[in-house]
Amino acid sequence: MATEMFEKILYRVPELVKVTGYSRSFIYEAIAAGSLKVVRKGRTVRITAEDLRAWIEDQE
Repeated sequence: MATEMFEKILYRVPELVKVTGYSRSFIYEAIAAGSLKVVRKGRTVRITAEDLRAWIEDQE
């Protein structure tokens, strides 16, 4: 229940697939093109909720 108190800040690519309905390859292409910003820590890739919202708005 404590986790319900916080809005999700960082998303993994598989979570973006579920949330957006876009394919995994489409998301990775957007990352490679630089249109979807990521946060990297070693090999870990995360996308902030703010950058996700901005990217979705740019898709329209």
